[in-house]
Amino acid sequence: MTDEELEHRLTAVENRAQSNTHRLDELGKLTDAVNGMNTNIKLTIQQLETTNRSLEVVTAQNKKQDDRLTALEKAPGVFGNKLWWAVIAALIAGFVASELARYLH
Repeated sequence: MTDEELEHRLTAVENRAQSNTHRLDELGKLTDAVNGMNTNIKLTIQQLETTNRSLEVVTAQNKKQDDRLTALEKAPGVFGNKLWWAVIAALIAGFVASELARYLH
């Protein structure tokens, strides 16, 4: 091999090395970006898990409040129903008492 051929081969190897170095630098940047995305995804998952736990607590509290509200809404109806039957019973008792009083006189 002549000096000129060696020089051409050396130049080709240097060019290839420079190209490979450039590609490796780009891959390094890409790898850093992917690692950054993975970190962001992990943080997002942790935040979602925390949000889900908070939502479960709020849902349980809402269920309790819903049960209490339902009981409170039924309370006047139950009281009104009892009052209605008490008034009917009082009217019937008054009618029976007046009929007995008329019958006994």
